[in-house]
Amino acid sequence: MRELNGCFSRWSNSRTGRTGTGHLWKNRFRSLDITVERHFWAVFRYLPINPVAGDLTPLPDEWRWSGFRATIGIDFPYRFHQPAELLRYFAGEPDVARERYRAHVDEGLILGGHETWSDREWSAASAPRA
Repeated sequence: MRELNGCFSRWSNSRTGRTGTGHLWKNRFRSLDITVERHFWAVFRYLPINPVAGDLTPLPDEWRWSGFRATIGIDFPYRFHQPAELLRYFAGEPDVARERYRAHVDEGLILGGHETWSDREWSAASAPRA
């Protein structure tokens, strides 16, 4: 991820004329294990709602840069995108799973977007157990 983000940052900076050594994004990439069930379900909402919360689009299904449209059946997925892997947590029948996933994301929009959690909470939940 560091190499991918670094290459993209250099390319983007050269195209836009930006200079400096700062990161294009606010924080560096990091990965945490999800060990708390509510975090697991929150991630399913966070990803499609993030562009809405950032005022980039009014609805998740209007944001063409994510896999949400393909996951709910509006678009065909790319070869590397496997929506069935996510949808299996919602139901065994694909149509039912898509409806439930869409309802899960819509509920997050109604509740005001992202469930909130702190880095401290994620770190504590993901820390190795002694």
